[in-house]
Amino acid sequence: MLGFLSIVKSKPFAMGLAGLVIVTILYLGYRHYNGLLNEVQDLKSTQAVLETGLDIERSAVRELSNVVGDWEASRRQLLAKIEEMQEEAHEARAETRRLRELFAEIDFESMEPAAVDSVAHDIVDRLWSEFRAATDPSRHSDSGTAGSDSTATDADADSDDERELGSDRDVRGEDAGADSTGVRTPGP
Repeated sequence: MLGFLSIVKSKPFAMGLAGLVIVTILYLGYRHYNGLLNEVQDLKSTQAVLETGLDIERSAVRELSNVVGDWEASRRQLLAKIEEMQEEAHEARAETRRLRELFAEIDFESMEPAAVDSVAHDIVDRLWSEFRAATDPSRHSDSGTAGSDSTATDADADSDDERELGSDRDVRGEDAGADSTGVRTPGP
């Protein structure tokens, strides 16, 4: 062991060993520095890819938000249309009920054929004029419904129809309360 220490104590060996340590440290530092530079370069390229992906995702989210907004607007329009159609169906049911009541008041079997023809013709003419009035665009409001107070006027329309039937019979020279036509009319 003394021999090894004497070699180590020699100055050139110590200088060589110190030089080797310094070169090794410089080499390791250089490798570490290059590794860090490569890692920074990889991180920058990954960041660029992630930012591009983020931009794509943000545009997709904006587009989906627009689609959802359009869908909501379409849904509101559809609900409004459904409400409008339900209102029209309600009005049609009320009109059907009114017409059934009107025709139920007429006893066609006990009427003479000419009277049936005359009454039917008058009713069809009146229905046709009501249909034209109901479908007249100038009568409709902006919301698309015609006459929102139709239930309040159904009773008035029924009594008007009965009066008109009575007045039609009076024109033909028959008594307004007569049973020959089979139509019941309100009293004076």
